[in-house]
Amino acid sequence: CERHKRDMERAESKEFPFYFDWAVAEGAIEFFPSMLKHSTGELLGQPFHLEPWQMFGVGSIYGWKRVDDGGRRFKRVLWMMGRKNGKTTLGAGICLLTTGFDPNPLCPQRLPESRAHCIIAATKIDQAHVMFDEIVRMRAQSEFINDRTKFLKSQNRIEFPASDSDIKIIDSTRSADGYNPHLVCLDEVHAYTKTHEEFYSTMMTGGGARVQPLVCTFTTAGDDTSFIWLEEYKFAKGVLSGDF
Repeated sequence: CERHKRDMERAESKEFPFYFDWAVAEGAIEFFPSMLKHSTGELLGQPFHLEPWQMFGVGSIYGWKRVDDGGRRFKRVLWMMGRKNGKTTLGAGICLLTTGFDPNPLCPQRLPESRAHCIIAATKIDQAHVMFDEIVRMRAQSEFINDRTKFLKSQNRIEFPASDSDIKIIDSTRSADGYNPHLVCLDEVHAYTKTHEEFYSTMMTGGGARVQPLVCTFTTAGDDTSFIWLEEYKFAKGVLSGDF
């Protein structure tokens, strides 16, 4: 929040290479209650209204832009929160928004990103399924999204035919080479060990050829043995403090 306030002031300078697009930020936030519904618990069937802290996070991701080409400022996001705080539900919504309805800044018609491949990655396929299954349930409850997608259950994939985009899951036992993802959602990174370092690195860098790739790390807190989580956490703190 302090960085956001500081950068809003800096954005008034012509030298600052970023700007905040209020319309895009508000559109991303509004996507959740207008297109998505809760699929479990006491809020089952109700519109997915973001909490204020979630609004700030979503607005920051999609609202901050590069002055030179209008692409997103941020390419990496760390969502770290305690259990039962809606991590999976939030991640599912971000996957649907970014895969199917994310305008390409280089497209004059502002059409959604073409072939916007989304990968949900985890150490085990069962863990990757947690977020993917939530996406499947959200899709089923949204007539708008349901009419514009196909669910290929046998392939663990959801397709957006209009833009040739899709959402799929992989785990660390599969080769991650060759992917060119628009969005990567890394789930429960606190469970990643040093043996997953190569897999993690590939996921972090796979979208390098994209105009505005996004890597979202969703996790609860780890400990001193959570090698990759600890590195990511230290880096995130260093970015905020200005060390990186």
